[in-house]
Amino acid sequence: MKHALFVSLLAAALGGCDSHLWENPNENVDPPTVIYRVTATPDTVAPGGWVTLECVVRDSLDPTITYQWTNASITGVQDLPRASKIRVQAPFEYDKSRPIRDYLVRVRRGSVQGSTSITGFVTFTIKQNP
Repeated sequence: MKHALFVSLLAAALGGCDSHLWENPNENVDPPTVIYRVTATPDTVAPGGWVTLECVVRDSLDPTITYQWTNASITGVQDLPRASKIRVQAPFEYDKSRPIRDYLVRVRRGSVQGSTSITGFVTFTIKQNP
């Protein structure tokens, strides 16, 4: 009887433990931070207009947090500033088939190697003046 009670108590105690205790302790399972918002100001511009893109994160004063902005409509190497707030210029040529521009920001804490990142997304619209 005592043996069965001991086994039951042990099973209950182990069942209440988090399974992450048996996972790889070197694996970073926590996100590097939390993205509160990603904004484009203004959200509508004329061709050639400037837009400020901003990513607001928790722990924004942490100097180890890095930002990598990319634009899906621009091919090749991106040379965008690696800051939480950047300015981009809309194309001078108006293309009514593609009036919306998409930007992604990848936020990472610590060194690039071995750290996880989270991604935010923002768009702005280009409108031809009437």
